[in-house]
Parts: sequence; C-alpha cells; structure tokens
Amino acid sequence: MAVNLSRNTKVYLTTVDYPGDSSTVGASYTSANTFALPVLNGFAFSQKAESSTITLSEAGDTPIRGSRSFNTKLNPVDWNFSTYIRPFKNATKVSSIERILWNCLAGGTGSLGYINSAAVTITAVSTATTEGGTYVTATAGASHTMQVNDCASFYSTVVNELKGSFRVLSVPTSTTLVFKWNGPDNYTNVPAPTTTTLFKSVWHETTAYGGVSFAGSDLNTLEKFNLIFALDNGIYQVKNCAIDSADISFDINGIATIDWKGMGAVLSELAGTNSTAKSSMTTALGAITAHASATNYITNKLSTVDLYGASTLTGALGMAKGTKYKMALTGGSISIKNNIQYVTPEVLGSVNAPIGYFTGTRDITGSLNAYLRTGAVEGGTGALLDDMLKYIGSVAEPEYNIKVSIGGLANTLRVDLEMPSVALEVPSVDVQDVVSTTINFKAQGFTRDNSVNKFDVESTNSLTIKYYAP
Repeated sequence: MAVNLSRNTKVYLTTVDYPGDSSTVGASYTSANTFALPVLNGFAFSQKAESSTITLSEAGDTPIRGSRSFNTKLNPVDWNFSTYIRPFKNATKVSSIERILWNCLAGGTGSLGYINSAAVTITAVSTATTEGGTYVTATAGASHTMQVNDCASFYSTVVNELKGSFRVLSVPTSTTLVFKWNGPDNYTNVPAPTTTTLFKSVWHETTAYGGVSFAGSDLNTLEKFNLIFALDNGIYQVKNCAIDSADISFDINGIATIDWKGMGAVLSELAGTNSTAKSSMTTALGAITAHASATNYITNKLSTVDLYGASTLTGALGMAKGTKYKMALTGGSISIKNNIQYVTPEVLGSVNAPIGYFTGTRDITGSLNAYLRTGAVEGGTGALLDDMLKYIGSVAEPEYNIKVSIGGLANTLRVDLEMPSVALEVPSVDVQDVVSTTINFKAQGFTRDNSVNKFDVESTNSLTIKYYAP
C-alpha cells in the first residue's frame, strides 16, 4: 500500500469537469483552463458526513435497548491552503500567481475565461440619475462580449488608474452596456471616452499595475471552479468550489502570504484504479506550471500604513485630504469574507449531498498593531487614540481612510490595499514591556452627497487591491 507525502502534492484550479476514465482524459486539461497554484505546507481538504441515531427506550423485564444509525447528509468539502504574494511582470503588464484566486473571490461566473483578454476601447459615455442611483451607458469601439451580471473594470490609459468596477445591468447592443455607478455623485470618476479601456474580468492587468476591485461582487454565486490535489499516488478533486475567505497577515518577520479558505460540493478520487487514465492525467497536469517570471517575494517588515481622518480620500474620487496618522506596524491582518452557505436537500432514505451555495454578507475587516507613541510625535498612534476618545460620545460613524502598502509604499515591488471608507473602533491598549495598541476597522461602501463623503450600505467600493512589480 503506497503512502503519500504532502511535500510532493501539486494543487491546480480548473474550470474542467472530470470527463471520465479514459486513456485521453489528460487532453481535457490545458493551460487555458487549468492553473497551477504553488501552495505552502499546511494545506487541507476533507468532507464529513452527518448521521442520525434512533434509540429505543421501554419498560419491562426485558426491554429492548438497541439503537440504529443513519447517514443523513454530506457536509460541504472544507479546504484551505496558503500562497505567497508574488507580483511579477508578464511581458509589459503586471500580473501575479494568485490572480486566479482573486478573480474567483470577487468575480461572477465566466469572468475567469477573460482574465488575460485584451481591453476594449470605450468611445462614448453617458449618465442618467434617477431615485435608484446614477446609471452609466458605455459604448465600445468593438463588441465587448458581455452579458447581464458579468463583472468588469474601467481603466484610464491617461492617468494609469482604475476608474471603477461594476456589474453589468443590461446589454442593449453588442457594443453598449449599462451599469450602476459606484463612485461619487459628482461624476468625477465616470470613465471618459477614447481614453478609457474596459476589462471583462474582475482582475485586470496593465503596464502600471495588476488589480482587483470588489465593486462587481454583489452576486448570489461567484466564479465556478474545481480544485485538484495531485498526491504521490492519487488525484483528488473538490467539485463546485467557492472561496469563502482570504486572510492577509502582517507578521513583520515573515514573507507576505494569503490564507485561502473555501468549500466545495463533492470530494472524489479521479481515475481511481484506472492506471491508464491516471497516467494520462498526471502527465497533462505536470505540464501545467506556474509562470516562470514569478520569482518575487515580499517581506512584511517593509510594509507601511497611511491612515487619514474622515473625508480624506485623495485623487480620482475627489475628496479632500485630511489629518494623517503615522504608523509603523508591529503586526496586523486583513480578512475578506464572502460568508458562503451551501444548500443541501433533506430527502428521506438517501444520503443528501450539497447542490449549490449562495453568498452571504461581504465582510472586509482588519486590525493593525503598533507601539503606542505619545508625546512629541504628531499624528502617531497616541494622537489617533486621543482624537477618537474626544469624539467617542458624539460620533456614531467614525469614518477614516486606510491604505496598507505591503512591501512599502516607496518600493516598486508591493501590494496596495486601498480602503477609502472604514469604520474605526477606538484603539485598545495592551500593557506589556512596551505598551502597544491595536486598531480594529471594518471597510464600508461609500457615496458622496453634496461634497460630503458618507457610508453607503448599497455601494461596493470598499476595497481595491493593486499589485506593483519592477
């Protein structure tokens, strides 16, 4: 009986449903639909069954005291693994190994197939405002191949800046589409014609940076995919997966990583005892490798944080810059959760398996750890604590702007997490040898009304992630 060593395991993300045991099964897996995921030690995948036990209890001299158990349903498959954050230049554009995972975390069904597709030039833009919000009609110079509920991103070729992401509401013609605007009400960020390009995938790549926004993630279901765990002597598939969360931690002595967790409907061994099919699939998967240019790693100790007071976002969204608080991190984390819930029927006389899932509330939360610096240090953690304590009894929505640069804002190799509108909790104080503070926050959607920035529970512009590489 052969054993399997975890260090020899290869992990793949694929949009292919296993076609069945045959000598040509491997031909279904290509670099166009299957992607290698270099994962760290500590990955896991498992599926458990729930059971129900019926017991008997009766009186008398010889009571029956037996019981009987039934398997009632299969729980969703739980899986998790970690990847390094690895930006790199793919020809002239900035990409990353984990771009596939980001797209599945925030993108709708079918968007993965367009992740490296060419951008389409926008030739005309018009806006209309109703009680339901501001709606934009964009006309392209060529067919954009979009459908209702697809996600997409606008990118300005003039300022090298993401101008907004959205979900398509209608497609009047092959070259026009309509979506609801998630930016400020003053339209300063609505994409301009002829200088703006359109990407269908949530993840987009340009010469300036590669990025992903969550503005198009208000969907009941996200990108459909399967995970393949190729062990020494067996190949296992988790079918109909969804990514539930991505956690980024700031261990200042470590390398920047992301912990991915999710679920799937069914766990099965592929090929099984069919040695011909297994050999064909192993050969095909072995030819699919991570991008050769992905050699960069980011050390967390270089990371920086910019934190501003209320109504302080600068640049494309047109908000005035406010008080800046200087921070040198000692640790922290940011968590992005979809709160996935799988649905399982309850039919008597059978073992029920999950048939699908729905997304729940999107939560983007985090914490930043730093030394409590007081005295002559202006805008430090002590100043932030002091300001928040002053207004704790009168400000119900303490609004701030946070930008975390993993790898350091001054460096060309980094990842920026921009959260324009966050609700900040009063920092807690941890008294140890060196007094420290922890700042907890929750990213919010926002809108702009009469030149005033305010939280908006319907907006999805709470987070934008940008990868930079030399």
